[in-house]
Amino acid sequence: MVGETLRKRREELNLDLRQISDTLKIKYDYLRAIEEGAYERLPADVYVKGYIREYARSLNLDPESTLEAYAQEVERPQPDQQPPSVQQHTARKKSKVLYILLPLIVLFALIVVLWQSPAPVKPNPSEVRTPVAEPVKEPAGQPMGEPPGREEHAIQEAPPVLKEPAFHMLEIHANDTTWLFVMIDQTETRELLMQPGETLQLQAKKGFSLKIGNAGGIRLVFDGKDIGRLGEKGAVINIDLPHSEP
Repeated sequence: MVGETLRKRREELNLDLRQISDTLKIKYDYLRAIEEGAYERLPADVYVKGYIREYARSLNLDPESTLEAYAQEVERPQPDQQPPSVQQHTARKKSKVLYILLPLIVLFALIVVLWQSPAPVKPNPSEVRTPVAEPVKEPAGQPMGEPPGREEHAIQEAPPVLKEPAFHMLEIHANDTTWLFVMIDQTETRELLMQPGETLQLQAKKGFSLKIGNAGGIRLVFDGKDIGRLGEKGAVINIDLPHSEP
């Protein structure tokens, strides 16, 4: 298992898990869950991959090999799951039984309904009376053909209410070596050194505050929208997403 491999490597290097948590700016509980293989205690899979990559790199392990092992581990079928062939056979068997029983059930229900229905009573021809239609009287002052009391009301449609997204997504694409300091929801902070070709995805409820050491070295995509050119290569900038109102 990936978590067991990381834990053994950490113990071989005689490193403390809380020290690694402080260095990588990753929550201690997340690193502990990774070592225990308790992935249900972790956030979205994209963040888990980022945590494993940083953790493996800090232990001098190959990040890509570690991520491949993680992918194989999470895609492994659970013991209580039946093979597709068994599931398909069971589904076909249930369909055959339902195909046989359904007509019998419908027939039985029809028999019960007919058995319980009372016999229709035939009316005596001498007692049949034909109702006489009375003329409809229009109220005084009311135009013919229009129902009384009818009023026209203008219907005003309310403008659609734009809902804020439940979460904000930020993608960071590096095309040059770039140092970043990221604050998420004004609580969680991460300090990163990204290399060319690396991509990082972050999630926040309220937003992000970033300090970028090489404005020309990265590209930001916020909630699916490319932010555009941030600045010159080597320029240090600060940016808040979403942009605060003036």
